[in-house]
Amino acid sequence: MDKTFADSAGRLRRAHQRLHDFLPRLEGARKKIRPADCEEVIFELFRIESEALYDGLCKQYADRKGETAMLRALREGLVPLKVMVLAFLDDKRVSGRPLAVELRLRIKLEEDYLIPMLKGIAGRYLTSNKEL
Repeated sequence: MDKTFADSAGRLRRAHQRLHDFLPRLEGARKKIRPADCEEVIFELFRIESEALYDGLCKQYADRKGETAMLRALREGLVPLKVMVLAFLDDKRVSGRPLAVELRLRIKLEEDYLIPMLKGIAGRYLTSNKEL
């Protein structure tokens, strides 16, 4: 087996297990969820996602040629963690609005928005990777 492929498969398995371990915490009381838990899941998802897929999603929302939504949001001083969550929203959830506009509309929702979104992202990821 190709070493790079084996390393990637191992990383996917570990990420998959971490997400499985994390989901029960999402089911508990929201006050018990630490921001670090949310960040861990988000960054783990980004570590294992295809860079091309991420860039493709972000460029849908970028105003300037070649600028990703993440870079635009950082330039505008928006919270990167929420940009990452929103980058995974499908077009129906975003309703065709630019990512930065959607982010401004949702940024004040904090746990009421972020926790359900994490559950959705993690749930979709786990459903699509049951073979791991």
